[in-house]
This record gives sequence, structure tokens and C-alpha cells, in this order.
Amino acid sequence: MSDLRRAGVSLTRAAHGDLVLGGSDARPRARARRVDYLELYHRRGQITDDQLWAARTLQSDWQAQDRARSASSPPLQLDRVDHVTRWEPVVPERSASLTAALRAVGRQLAMVLLWVAIDGGSATGWARSMSRPDEDGIGVLRVALDALAEHYAGVDA
Repeated sequence: MSDLRRAGVSLTRAAHGDLVLGGSDARPRARARRVDYLELYHRRGQITDDQLWAARTLQSDWQAQDRARSASSPPLQLDRVDHVTRWEPVVPERSASLTAALRAVGRQLAMVLLWVAIDGGSATGWARSMSRPDEDGIGVLRVALDALAEHYAGVDA
């Protein structure tokens, strides 16, 4: 991280997806920013407001699960079994809202949601990884987001 600091990139910006490319001197030659594909698809009109809201809600549920996992203190728990002390990992269960959302869309559609909304990949990248035509990616994502929006709308009602 000290190389980033010398290059003039704050650690906060580096943690949020700014990458310093090239340059061995004190100034970076180029910066690349991680693309928010959901926002890009929304700006292009490929996904609706409701679909974007559903994806952001899924991201929020995922982040809540991550916060709960990191807040479980300590990560290893002292456990006594048969008068022997040993450390065992504490693995918190997946949040109920996240589990319900992923079950509501189904296994196949959940894969594209996790690829795009959670991992930050593109719908085209997902389609290629599944050996499908590129144009299938956004279509499947839209179907998945519709199912997710329907699920979250039912939960809020």
C-alpha cells in the first residue's frame, strides 16, 4: 500500500476500486475504475428502476451478512469437548432475507445475480462463462431481476 500512497492514491480510493496502472515514478500513468454494470445497464435502459432497486436490495442483504460475519467476535471460539480445549471456527448462518431472496429466484437465476450484483461482473461475462451467446446475458439478468423484484415487493407488502 505504500506504493499507492507514493503514487498519490489515497488508501480509501484504492479500497473502493481505483487501480493504479503503470508508472514507477511518484505519479500514476493511468487509473482504472471498477465498472458498476448495474448502473451502466440502468443508464442504457437495459434494466428498469424496479430491477435496479431489487439488485441494490440484494447487495444490501449481502453486505449485511458480511458485516454480521465480521462482527462475530472472536472468529475462532474456545470449545471444550471431552475435557480437551480446542479452537473451532464460528460460521454464522446466511441471513434469512438473503436465503429467501436467492431461493425465490432459483438456482440458475441466482448464479447470474451473484455474478453481476455481488461479484461486479458483466452479464456478457456470465453468458460467456456458461458457454451461451453474449446476448443471453442481459436477457437472463433481466428475468432474474424481475423475479427478485417480485420477491422483494412481496416481502415489503
